[in-house]
Amino acid sequence: MRRLGQIPNRGTGGRHRARGTITSPGVPVTTGTEPELVGGTVGLRPRAPHRYALVALAAVVLGRFALGVWQLTQNGGSSVVSQTRSVAPFSSIELAGSNIVTVRAGARQSVVVHAHANMLDHVTSQVVGGDLVIGDAHTRQATKGPVSVSIGVPSLKSVTIPRSGSGTITVTGINTPSFTPTLAGSGILRASGTAARLNVTTRGSGDVELDQWSPAMQWLS
Repeated sequence: MRRLGQIPNRGTGGRHRARGTITSPGVPVTTGTEPELVGGTVGLRPRAPHRYALVALAAVVLGRFALGVWQLTQNGGSSVVSQTRSVAPFSSIELAGSNIVTVRAGARQSVVVHAHANMLDHVTSQVVGGDLVIGDAHTRQATKGPVSVSIGVPSLKSVTIPRSGSGTITVTGINTPSFTPTLAGSGILRASGTAARLNVTTRGSGDVELDQWSPAMQWLS
């Protein structure tokens, strides 16, 4: 007589398929599975382990792809490139934006913008009355990634950071009878070289750093 719920053993290697919830030692069996009776014991056919490996690999690939897209978005979408600007002759420079500008006085005239390819248009450069104005373009898209401008000029008379300026400009190689640095914004103005007369005007909240000068210095209010 067979007891209720007992699975008959049809001999070693016999098979019996049943439905319902069956629990074997250490292996939970849930409804819908098809247990296999092997040698009088109930067990499950293990799933192929390579399926789990493929799922884990796909998760890693998708994660790296998402990270790469995010980094491109944050950095401006490309590597840093250089763009040479063609401008009219100038002898003064005004930093009206938030860029980092380096100037080499006594060099051949040149204006080169360094930024991500889709950020180059965010930097403006135009000459007005002999004054090269470096500014920020009016755009809804925020400037991302490093943005800098390298300038060469044969002779430089003055450098100005107006109220709208919040960047940093560094000038080296000055050799002129008179040089006038003016700070009205919140940026940083650094300059070094030689001049018979150095006229400094500061009205903003930024800093003026004058190193390695050989002339007498005159500060103006």
